[in-house]
Amino acid sequence: MNVPLTPIRCLYRGVDLYGRKVGVVSGEARYTYAQFGERCERLAAGLRSEGAQRGDRIAFLSFNNNQLLEGYYGVPLIRAIFMPLNVRLTPPELIEILNHAGARMLVFENEFAPLMGTLRKACPNIKRYVTINDSVPQSDFTFEELLSRARMERPDVFSFDENEIAELFYTSGSTGTPKGVMLSHRTLYLHALAVTGSITQDDTFVELHTIPLFHANGWGRPQTAVLNGIKQVMVRRFDPPHVLRLIQEERATGMSLVPVMAQALLNCAELGSFDVSSLREIHIGGAAASPELIARMEQAFGCHVMAGYGLTETCPVVTSACDKDTMRYADETDRFKHKAMAGWPIIGNEVRVVDTHLRNVPRDMQTIGEVVVRGDNVMDGYYREPEATNNVITNGWLHTGDMAVWDEEN
Repeated sequence: MNVPLTPIRCLYRGVDLYGRKVGVVSGEARYTYAQFGERCERLAAGLRSEGAQRGDRIAFLSFNNNQLLEGYYGVPLIRAIFMPLNVRLTPPELIEILNHAGARMLVFENEFAPLMGTLRKACPNIKRYVTINDSVPQSDFTFEELLSRARMERPDVFSFDENEIAELFYTSGSTGTPKGVMLSHRTLYLHALAVTGSITQDDTFVELHTIPLFHANGWGRPQTAVLNGIKQVMVRRFDPPHVLRLIQEERATGMSLVPVMAQALLNCAELGSFDVSSLREIHIGGAAASPELIARMEQAFGCHVMAGYGLTETCPVVTSACDKDTMRYADETDRFKHKAMAGWPIIGNEVRVVDTHLRNVPRDMQTIGEVVVRGDNVMDGYYREPEATNNVITNGWLHTGDMAVWDEEN
């Protein structure tokens, strides 16, 4: 049976199997998966009441919160395109991206309200401005007002086209010019299944959303966590003492970090003041991690720590240094060395390290080549940029622009 592949199936699996379970914690708010699903449906109905249609780009400018997570599902429920924006972008960068995408609506936190006057003048395609917080003059209405209007019924999964674009993430890549990475319903769903099958996490896990959800599909956690009924705890902004407190209070079992975040936690004066024994694993990515960092993190937090590799164009996870039965470590130093490496491809991915003629370089951990990827979770292309797309996807392989060495295991 050819059932359309869409992350909406992740949503309703979470609702159907874990409806009574607290699934989302955001500040003082706590929502069961049933309540989360209803809020997503209400967001979808509210967007539709404002004229949002299939293919419209709905932008969010927000730190981590439940509303941003709801956008991951409420927007594609009406076959519109979810478009989170990097909160660190300058006003000119935001204007360039919003105009390039032709965004129809912008949902924002009041922290960014002073920018709205500038955006209204510079971005004529945006028809509605919605504040996540209390009403402000710069908004047309609030997020909760939007949700209060109606609730859509659960859609027929066969009404979805798995090849339609569900998310649009702008990334500067190697050129410095922002490009919109198009991720289809199919790509997002298969990525969620691949991560679930490659990295063991069950419904007893409690995930801290330490990585910004506006970055690279939130590292895939919005889909995989909901699919598996994992309790998700929003970290609005990364602050080491606050993160340590949340680990203790929510009994968090896992989180993802970039190396600078990991260093900040290790250097936090309050590290020893909190109970972090609930942690089972920590994933480190976004930049190269050193074996020393992996070792210090395992010692400090008493859990498995592993590096991984990915990019926005791959949804983003490509590889993970998770446990592999054929891997034999000479000693602990060797284990930390390998845990700091990119690891091996997740399910559905093929990864090679090649020369300029697309030939594999020797697996000798010395010969440098470019990382190329093909698989189920590679993007459909750059939005409105066919030439840029053709420059990075050749002969069925995505050229990452990243250089690496490899061996027989990695």
